[in-house]
Amino acid sequence: PVDSIKKLLAKTQGYKLAELNYNLGFEYYLVGDLDAALKVLEMARSTSQSFGDSLFYVKSSRLAGQIFRRVNDLDKSALYLKSAVPIAIRNSTEPEYKRELKFVYNSLGVAYTFLARYDSALGYHFKCLILREEDGDKYYIAETHNNIGLLYFKLKSYPKALEYYKKSLQVLEKSSDQDFKDNLLINIGLCYNELKEYDLAISYIQDGLAFCENACDAMQLIEGNLGIGISYFMEHDFATAKVYFERANSIAREKQVEQFYLETLVYLIKVEQELGSLSKAGTYLKESEALSENSEYMLVRLDVSREYAKYYQKLKNFEEAARYQQRYIDLSEEIFNAKLIESISKIETDFDQRENMRTIREKELALDQSRKLNFAIAGLFLLAGALAVAMFLSNRIVRRVNVALSEARNQLQIQNIELDNLVAARTEELNKTNVALRKAVAELDHFIYKTSHDILGPLATLKGITGLALMDVKEPIARDYFQKLDITAAKLNSVLTRLMIVNQINNALLVPVKVNVSQIIESVLVLQRKEVIPARMNVSTFVPPDVEVNSEPQLLSIVLENLIGNAIKYYNQSERVDPFVKITAVVINKQLLVEVLDNGIGISEETKLEVVKMFSRSSERSDTGGVGLYLSQQAAEKLGGSISFETTPEKYTRFTAVIPADLQQVIDSRQGGNPAGAAPAKLLKTSPDASRKAS
Repeated sequence: PVDSIKKLLAKTQGYKLAELNYNLGFEYYLVGDLDAALKVLEMARSTSQSFGDSLFYVKSSRLAGQIFRRVNDLDKSALYLKSAVPIAIRNSTEPEYKRELKFVYNSLGVAYTFLARYDSALGYHFKCLILREEDGDKYYIAETHNNIGLLYFKLKSYPKALEYYKKSLQVLEKSSDQDFKDNLLINIGLCYNELKEYDLAISYIQDGLAFCENACDAMQLIEGNLGIGISYFMEHDFATAKVYFERANSIAREKQVEQFYLETLVYLIKVEQELGSLSKAGTYLKESEALSENSEYMLVRLDVSREYAKYYQKLKNFEEAARYQQRYIDLSEEIFNAKLIESISKIETDFDQRENMRTIREKELALDQSRKLNFAIAGLFLLAGALAVAMFLSNRIVRRVNVALSEARNQLQIQNIELDNLVAARTEELNKTNVALRKAVAELDHFIYKTSHDILGPLATLKGITGLALMDVKEPIARDYFQKLDITAAKLNSVLTRLMIVNQINNALLVPVKVNVSQIIESVLVLQRKEVIPARMNVSTFVPPDVEVNSEPQLLSIVLENLIGNAIKYYNQSERVDPFVKITAVVINKQLLVEVLDNGIGISEETKLEVVKMFSRSSERSDTGGVGLYLSQQAAEKLGGSISFETTPEKYTRFTAVIPADLQQVIDSRQGGNPAGAAPAKLLKTSPDASRKAS
């Protein structure tokens, strides 16, 4: 067929080119040459536009959209399919256009389902269902019910999904063509998995695989093995589940089915974690993240983020766990948001109302026919002279109509109440999810604090033992080891103390008191002189003794201690440079401005955006685990302030902290729900020529 169509194309000109190019594209599609099919279909669309052949423009756009969905380019699939909709609707009184419109609606519904745009998907599926029910073709009605069931399955509304799957099976049993019954049975089994009825799930899936027998295609084998694996996984038979997951994964990889390959990877990650094989789970996670990063399958990206968070929690890498937990929260809110629920509820309501109106019209038609018949009977009685009987029958008809209309109104009211309850339940479920997420963050914060606190005791014991050893041991090599152990313990103690400070900042109760800024700075310098200030460094302060603020002293001390300590620690060790640190503090426009200027090693361009992050270490001289500037920023934001830094023209580094002079005003504005009353909390800002290394 391909060669014969090519020969015809070579001899043909004019509007017939659109039809021939479409037919050639269809033949390429049948033999699996999808690239050639898309190229020819694009020519068909262009030719049909040029000659005004709207039917073949619709057909070419529809087939191209279906092919793009098959090659996992869902956005292009939706784009091409939508381009056909207005033309098909405009000509839908003609049978060929109406037939195409049903296929376009169905394909758009499927594409938007996998793009996680469920409200749009549901709207197109309902439109398709209305047209197919008008035609009465049982096979296609069953197909649409199945697709709607799949959509509700993706929305995790499993009872609703099962309802539509069962409707599909019921209608399909009345059709002579049942070629997707195997898929439908597998879908029902997957639904029973989520409803925790695992025996039923396995039974339906096995029935589906038995229906297609040796003719099962790759998709059926993947979904069947995956579904049975999930059943065993949920019943904690992880070894058996792993066998089925690996089998499904192998088929998906061989057939290059991206969506199911990613889904099977997610379940392999789950089962390996349950079996305690974190290294294998990590390998699968890296592969799934790399593949899903640019994927259009949003639910798979959501699952990968959740499993990464669990994985890093088991590794006790809480920073990475928190990062992936946040990514999971962001994706959840992007996919399952209140706007989506509201939109879906409206679409469902509109569809139900349309169904109700159709029922009412059918009843009215039946009543009208009954009325005409009764009038005819009444006419016969009139001819016979039975006027009294005719009047009685007429009154009875009126009463019957009124009762039917009243029942219809009551039914509509009940359905509206049920829909309102469903919206409220969905909203409550979303609120509970948000509360649970906030609770998880709080528990993680408490865990970090408690763990740090629990480690400090044994660490202090270790440091004491090393001190005693240094007093008793005289052998030089042994003393060197004990000294290194003592230094390492001191560094670890510093890191744990700062982690506890993070918790202190997050949970600090703000109680403003009068604070003398000069005294706080002097206390910081006293501590620094005992520990780290080099003998040749010049540290100068320019702080009026009467500078006072109404603030929280511990948080203010954290801000100043880390800014000043950072400037002192990273001084320039070159003998040709005289290191200095200049500290200035003044209150201007109800804001405390503290500047710390130094001529140290600076902050490099590569690390200027990282210096504020927790555990960011941009210098080998960092001994605090990379939390110093993070603490300063967190404390400043808690006080309603901000921190910034820049490199001066002389290549000095200047850090500036801006803190409200009256913390009570910040507290009042926050309690009043008006954050504008507080100074805005900002991330560290850098100048373009920043060149300093920092902790």
